[in-house]
Order: sequence, then structure tokens, then C-alpha cells
Amino acid sequence: MANEDIKFWSDPSRWPRDTNDYVFICQAVLIVGKAIFGDEWTGDEPITPPPFYFWTGAPNGLRPLVQSEASQQQKVQMHRLLMTHSPQFKREPIRYGRWGPPSIQFRHEECSAGLQIANDIDASHALRRDRFTRAQWFLVSALSEGHLASRLRPIRGGAFSDDLPSSIWNGEDFSARFFWGQMNPSSPFGVGVGGDRHQYIFVSREQLTALLKIDGKPTDPSPQSEGPILQPDAFSRFDSIVMDQDPMGMSQWSLGIAMLWITYRSAERMRMRVGNLDMLLVSDGAGTPREVTAARRDLLNAMQDGRVVATATPISGINDGRVFRERHRETSATEWKPLDSQRIWTLQDRDGMRHLVWLGGDQYFDDVRVNRASVMNEWPAIGQADAAKNELDPQDHLPSEPPFPILLPGSVPAMRRTVKAAQRFMRDHGFQTLTKAEAEEQILKVLHAGTQVLRREVVSEISSDGKRRPQASLANRDKELADCREFLTNDDQRD
Repeated sequence: MANEDIKFWSDPSRWPRDTNDYVFICQAVLIVGKAIFGDEWTGDEPITPPPFYFWTGAPNGLRPLVQSEASQQQKVQMHRLLMTHSPQFKREPIRYGRWGPPSIQFRHEECSAGLQIANDIDASHALRRDRFTRAQWFLVSALSEGHLASRLRPIRGGAFSDDLPSSIWNGEDFSARFFWGQMNPSSPFGVGVGGDRHQYIFVSREQLTALLKIDGKPTDPSPQSEGPILQPDAFSRFDSIVMDQDPMGMSQWSLGIAMLWITYRSAERMRMRVGNLDMLLVSDGAGTPREVTAARRDLLNAMQDGRVVATATPISGINDGRVFRERHRETSATEWKPLDSQRIWTLQDRDGMRHLVWLGGDQYFDDVRVNRASVMNEWPAIGQADAAKNELDPQDHLPSEPPFPILLPGSVPAMRRTVKAAQRFMRDHGFQTLTKAEAEEQILKVLHAGTQVLRREVVSEISSDGKRRPQASLANRDKELADCREFLTNDDQRD
């Protein structure tokens, strides 16, 4: 099934034929994408390659994979990236023998270069994937709200079904339906993408045309709304922020982006996660890191205390399907009080995509945004907060982002050179601000790819009285770790 969806989307000749009354749902995605994004829509969005997965989850966030954790497929991907984009490493093509795939190893500098290449490629693809997802969810929102009718048609042809109920589009994950534009009417929420019981999905051409203006822009049912959010209502079902902006340059953040910042407090790491993931953050969508969803409670508490300023569009009631929206404005802390800890999960709409907050009764806040400056003031960037401390609190812990990456020696001799360098550092310098256990933990991270015996050689050199000096700030500890990293990097080349 690998890339079968890309093959399908890249060849519209394989698609079922549209009629005067109905449009194949994949064709509808292309129509909506062009209408929403205009010249930004390239048409290649559906065939954007998936992101690389050279990262792994950790208690304090993401970190790069080390060689011992990478799968054979990931190593092959890294190898091909280096061959294509970094010819200076002179990687030879992989030759498969009769006994299976060969062992693939990387030097530290190759790992660093490969990760950077993958990150750059993912960043260039992120906007395309985001546009594709937004176009899909424009349709899903219209279908679930009853503004767009859908029908099924047998794969081999035949009569269309009756209109499907709008509730069949009420959910969070519809990726299976957009894989080949098919659905199994007997199991509409199943994970299968095709099969004997699947049928093609079509939508009403007339209603789709009515949802889009002649000039190619989505209709905006709330032209009187004002405030920092100026996107049409079609986008309010997603994020209401044009995601080709750098989040650090935005004056207002969505709830999802704010939660990412609270979790990572690093512009670089936040940028890596912004995009499609942000659509999952206000729901229980699969793939959202647990530590990110935990930040929801902290954000709400800050909004209730007035430490974080939020803007929103109040909804005063819904009558006969009509939504009564007030003007977008700044909210007060007291207006968030009804959302206690037991009701924190109401920070989501039924489709998990709209930043709609239910306050009880028929009171809602829509298009919720928080002031970026107030969020960053409450949760300063890592390094800024640590440097502001004059001394260590007994409850302080090591920074969640170590100031140096894990070394990935490519051979036992290279590993032993690193061991010797680490031993010299322990003997000549040592750690003055970390306990023995903390120093041991950091060195083991540096030597993660080494054998247990070699790692023990270094750990045995660690000397410490097990006490922290009271004047040692987290910034000083960061500096010592950085000095250790620099020493190992430079000294590793001498032996």
C-alpha cells in the first residue's frame, strides 16, 4: 500500500467520471483548493511525499533517533538523502546480497547532515500538505453541517445512492475516505481504504458551486466580524491563521500553537510541529503528544487568571440553524471561569477542528486566539527562564533540551576515541554543578551508541561529591555541558 494514494492522486485518468449533477470527491478537493488558495495552489498538494520520521518521543519531547533505534527503512532513507544532497560523503549505492540487506552505518557528521536535509525537505513540503488538508476539511465541514450533499456510486458503475446523512461526516479522521475517494457503506468509519464493498464518493455539484464564490474565494457569512483574524469563515473550521507565516511573527496564536509553545518553549521545535498537527490539538486526535495535550490545562488556567489575554467571537445563541455571532473582541478573565478543570475537554468542537469553546447553555466562544506576547511572558523560552534564576531550587531538573546532540560514532575505533576524550574531560575538568548521577546520565547520553563496556569506562571516571553548589544556575550547568560537548568534538580528532 506504500504510496498507492500518491499514485492514485497523480493520475486522474483512473478516477470515476463526474456527471452534470455530481463531482467525484477527489476532484472536489482540487476545486476547493484552487478556490481557497488561488495561485498558491499548485495542484501537486495531494502527491506531496509524507514527512520523514527520524524522531522519537521522549518524556520531555522529541529527540532525533540514534542509530540503534532506527529501522532498516529509516537508514535506507537517510542513506539516499545523503547520496542525493550531500555527495561530499561519497556514499555508495546499497547493494543487496543473497543474505538480505547490508548493515548501514553513519558517522556523526553524516547523521547531523541527514537530519538537516530531512528537516529542510519536510519544511518545504509542510505548506503543501497543510493546503491539501485544509481543502479536505472544507468539504468535511460542509458535509457534516448539511451544506453539501454526498452520495455513493458502485466502483464498476451504476446508480447513485440516496443522499448520505450528514452525521456520516461527523468525526475526526477521514483520511481513509480521501485515500482513493471511497467508502464502505456497511462500515463508514472503518479504516479500510478500498475493497469489494467500497464505493466511490461524490458530492453535489450545485451545492459545491454555491459554497464558492465566482471569484474563487470561499463565502464569508460573518462580514461584520472584526479583529486580528481576517480569514474567511471557511478557515475558521481549521486554524484561522495562514500557516505560511512564521508563528514567531504572529501577534495572535491559536490554542494549538500556544500549547506547542508551552510544551517545548523553543521556536525551532515548535515550528517543526506547527501545521497539520495543530488541527488535532484541541481534540483527542491520534498522534498528538500527551505532553502537548497536558498543556491545555495550564493554558486555560492562565486565561482564567488573566495572565494570558484571549480574543474570541462570542456566539449568543443558535436558533433554527442560524448562528448569532457578535463582534470579535478581547475577552475578560471572568468569562473563562465557567470552564473548570472537569470541563477542560470542552475546548473542542464536535469535528475536533474548530476552535469553538462551549461555556455552558447556549454560550460559546468561536475563533479563539491568545496573545503571543502574553503566552511567551508566562512561559519564557528555554534558556531565558533558566538564566533568570540566581540559584538552583531543590526541585530543579536538567533542561529539557540538552545543549549538544547525541554523538553517533560510526565505528568502534571512533567510539574509543570519544571514550578517551570523555575520560580526559572527566579527569581534567569534570562537572562542578551536577551530581554524580546527573553527570553520569549526561555522559551516557553522549555515548548512547557505544557498547555498555565502553560507556562504563567513562562513567568510572566521573568524580563528584554528590552535592550541587548552591550558586550554580541552570545557565552555568548548560555551559558545562556545552563545554563537555565541545571538548569531545574537538579532542575526538586528535587520537
